[in-house]
Amino acid sequence: MYLWCRLLIRRQRLAQAELKLSDAIADYPCHAGLLRAAAVVAQNQGRYAEAVARWCALCDLQPDLHVAWGNLAACQRLLHRLPDASRSVARALALAPEKAWLKTEAARIFDQLGEPERSAPLWTELLDRPGASAETWQGFIEAELRLGHLDAAERALATASSRFPAHRNILAARGAVAMYRDDWEAASDIWSRYATLYPDDWVGGFYHERAATMLQFERAERQLPQPSYAPVAVGHVEDESLRQLMLRFESLGEDCEFGSVQRRYGAEPLGLLRWNDTSYANLAAALEQDFAGCGSPETTVLDFGEIDEVYVRDRRWDLGMHTFLFAREVSLDALFPKMCRRLVFLRDKFIDDLAEGSKILVFKSDAINIRELQHLHSLLRATGPARLLHVRHGHWAGLQGWPRGEPGEVKAISRDLFVGYISRMGDLEDICFDEWVGLCRSAVEATTRDAQRLEGVADATPRCSPP
Repeated sequence: MYLWCRLLIRRQRLAQAELKLSDAIADYPCHAGLLRAAAVVAQNQGRYAEAVARWCALCDLQPDLHVAWGNLAACQRLLHRLPDASRSVARALALAPEKAWLKTEAARIFDQLGEPERSAPLWTELLDRPGASAETWQGFIEAELRLGHLDAAERALATASSRFPAHRNILAARGAVAMYRDDWEAASDIWSRYATLYPDDWVGGFYHERAATMLQFERAERQLPQPSYAPVAVGHVEDESLRQLMLRFESLGEDCEFGSVQRRYGAEPLGLLRWNDTSYANLAAALEQDFAGCGSPETTVLDFGEIDEVYVRDRRWDLGMHTFLFAREVSLDALFPKMCRRLVFLRDKFIDDLAEGSKILVFKSDAINIRELQHLHSLLRATGPARLLHVRHGHWAGLQGWPRGEPGEVKAISRDLFVGYISRMGDLEDICFDEWVGLCRSAVEATTRDAQRLEGVADATPRCSPP
């Protein structure tokens, strides 16, 4: 049975191998060959949690098998269990210190841990071996960038480009170098090409969104025309009418969900709070002061997220904004004044747009009651004719004074103040895009009806005849 399963795996008939293995392992749960075959099948099919369990069982049976420890480390890395992965790959290297694939795996893990001082020597050693791969060159280049060695990275990129002129890993390395140099025009172009050539690789879309967003900010701050293209977002929907619909709104938080909705439909407005973490209390406090001093070095700090992303935060109101940059990739001393200038620019734009009143404002939160929502609306209207759409989970419909309604529906609370419901919120990996589109369409219709009704009342008002 074991040999039959190995033959099926070699022929990439993984589903058939899996059926055979499940029956065999039930009869022989401690058979090392069957456990290894089952782990390989699970790993190749992307079921990394199952593969970890299989490799762990095999490591218990054969603790001196470096292949088991090395593949266990790879699966743990792909599950972002980096401390576990680091321990597993160390065990593998202790058993087989000269294996190049284990050194590659260790370098990948150290890179993800944000420890380029540990990964760079490994990439260097791998480069010195005959036939170094494009992936090895990319790893070396990116590790040198994280160490701040731009000259070394550019020399390596020139060499790698001559050896692998059209390889995807080298194209990705070019994008990394362009981002490090703050050349957002080049970075956006490179990652756009990468995303077009390799649409199944999320990396291209992710980095192009970052580069295009940074280019957008840079051009706006320098008062230059915006690029004619929109970011190539993963799952982007080409529909100009929906893009125009989304551009009629501006997000106030409480998180990035509505900003992600806009991005899906190709709308990329610049907004102070589009990529912010906010709350009712902090937003209200900032509005009461007209966001005065926003971007001042005395009140601004750089903070760090779980994956080492840099956030810029106003310490008074605890408003944290994504920068789409990572601490290991940038100079924080150079980044801080740039982020302060950006906040000043976005604050001024926000206040001007609020005074104009042309956009419908969106605030999504379950942690707010009707009285607080009305207070928030009054603060917004102190600056301009604000129209506010509040979005919350559908299970609140008809409870605690909230109007009854279905997900995707908008209900009026008072003039220019509306509430809409969605069936899911808070999970940026599972956004209910269709319901958001329904909310936006309904909000535009509702505000249009209100405006027409008020115009009708004004037209019907009797006027005094001149004497």
